[in-house]
Amino acid sequence: MHVVGRAADDIGIQCGGWTISWQGQAGPVTHGGTTILTAVRHTVGPDTEVTYSATGEVPHGVDAVLVVVGEMPYAEGQGDSQDLRLSAENQSLITKARESGAPVITVLIFWTPFGS
Repeated sequence: MHVVGRAADDIGIQCGGWTISWQGQAGPVTHGGTTILTAVRHTVGPDTEVTYSATGEVPHGVDAVLVVVGEMPYAEGQGDSQDLRLSAENQSLITKARESGAPVITVLIFWTPFGS
């Protein structure tokens, strides 16, 4: 299995706003958390090789691609957008994965304001 996307191995992106600080931030904001990439590596069988690319390169011959896309952390409207399309960067990750010909699973990490 091949995992792509910065959000797959970034606990700060996965935690979102109000994690340690008001707006949150990317990177190792807290200790003890498990990223999606780490969880996949600890969950698959011993005969499954898990490879990773933050920028979306997919090696030839992979059995499946897990694409993890997401937005940067924010809170209380600071990152709100009226445009619900994925960023060009995130769209590119999905496109590269699909071009590999392998089955693609996409995980979206996005935040919604409280009360929505």
